[in-house]
Amino acid sequence: MNDPRVDPPFVTDERTMLENWLEWHRQTLAVKCQGLTDEQLRERSTPPSPMSLLGLVRHMAHVEHMWFRVVLAGEQPHSPIKEPDNPDGDFLDVDTASVEESFAVWRSEIDGARRASAGLLSTPSVRANGTARTAPSGGSSST
Repeated sequence: MNDPRVDPPFVTDERTMLENWLEWHRQTLAVKCQGLTDEQLRERSTPPSPMSLLGLVRHMAHVEHMWFRVVLAGEQPHSPIKEPDNPDGDFLDVDTASVEESFAVWRSEIDGARRASAGLLSTPSVRANGTARTAPSGGSSST
């Protein structure tokens, strides 16, 4: 099994740390899925949980889309994975979902997330649903 993950630095600036840890977690999911058949990716982890690796990939495509492209960049939501009338479809509808398409959408949303955050300055300003919000001068954006 090929494991391309590189341990993120433990001492660095906040943005570098965030980007490196996010990339490490993205790669971790990809590594866990590597070499599995479509059926193995669809397999539920432990009944009665509907969780499967394919469902997690589909959910993460939606998460990348919503947090980076919608919340951060102010784009309109248009997730190709999640339907408004089926809020858990990303997790549940794996039996008929295309594995190839699900991974392609996830990779595309990761690329979109990278583009959405690339032009942002390393300041404590964030966008919440298209509205600019600046953290207090202490530098933490968690308030």
